[in-house]
Amino acid sequence: MRTFFMVMTTACLVLVLSIIYFFPFLFVEATPLSPEIKEEYTKYREMFDDMCGEDSRKLKVEMAPLGFNPLAYCQTSIFGDEYNKIVINSQEWEGLNHTRRKLLIWHELGHCILKRTHKEHPDKPVPVSIMNPYIDIELELWYLNNPSYYEAELCGGH
Repeated sequence: MRTFFMVMTTACLVLVLSIIYFFPFLFVEATPLSPEIKEEYTKYREMFDDMCGEDSRKLKVEMAPLGFNPLAYCQTSIFGDEYNKIVINSQEWEGLNHTRRKLLIWHELGHCILKRTHKEHPDKPVPVSIMNPYIDIELELWYLNNPSYYEAELCGGH
């Protein structure tokens, strides 16, 4: 019986340390958006709401120093959607151009509001969705060449 408790204690310790190591952004303190960032976020959120027929005004959004990954994340709650929030990486935001910022916000709203998961197609060499796991130059260029496809796909979830 003593061996069982030692094994379980060790397993729990390894689990906790793994979570801290692989997901350090879960343990940083988030702050409200600055007025300038809030204005830009609101513009992209309103575009998303108009485009997808949603109302995401109640969704909380914050900034936090998340290191170099992820750019942002949607934190969901088991207690209901009213506790969900988007956390934006304050260390990466300034380095993103306006198109990537818009795609990033829409991507996270896709998670939090539309309940979309990441979408990629291994047989296609191009990003097939704004819900692509990476908000990078490739997605940006394909989006700029065909915004209506990507916007319809985001809202329709094809």
